[in-house]
Amino acid sequence: WYGAGIVAAFGIAVLCRTALIAIRAIAERDADAGERLFLFALIAAYLAPFVLTDYFDRYLLFVLPFVLALVALAEPALTTRASRVLGFAVLGAMAGYAVMATHDYFAWNRARWDAIHEAERMGATPETLDGGFEYNGYHRADAKPDAPPPGRSWWWVKDDRFVVAFGPVQGYEERARFPVARWLPRTPAHVLLLERRAP
Repeated sequence: WYGAGIVAAFGIAVLCRTALIAIRAIAERDADAGERLFLFALIAAYLAPFVLTDYFDRYLLFVLPFVLALVALAEPALTTRASRVLGFAVLGAMAGYAVMATHDYFAWNRARWDAIHEAERMGATPETLDGGFEYNGYHRADAKPDAPPPGRSWWWVKDDRFVVAFGPVQGYEERARFPVARWLPRTPAHVLLLERRAP
């Protein structure tokens, strides 16, 4: 997390510097001011609605190539061997982290679906299982439940007799444990299938 935070802080600094350079170049009418103005306007027009509404990070992928083009105009070319090696090292580390995180997500998701299938073998149905947003949304999105009671998930859970979770939940006992074949230390090691204790 510290590494991701450092990379994010560096990225924000680069974006701020790029925006200032672009604004100055446009104001001074440099040779590539038209190109910078087009990129700047396109990025601003795309991002403006997100200031007023909510968004998911994946919505930003469309604008990423244009942001990178604007950064390329603002930053000097990597002319020294050391700067190129450092650039490729950072890019390689980020790619490696992305591969490990993707692996862990798929491993966690497989364990979660194993827990869901085990709950179904034990008699759980979409009405009695909190299997997560994807499971309950797939099976019960057409149901229009009232507001969920406090402590219950909002994603179309009618009765959470069974719960798929990362750890213990008060009032529930563990019925099964499914290991996650993780590569990153912060990924949960297990997915638990829990059942509400009888009153």
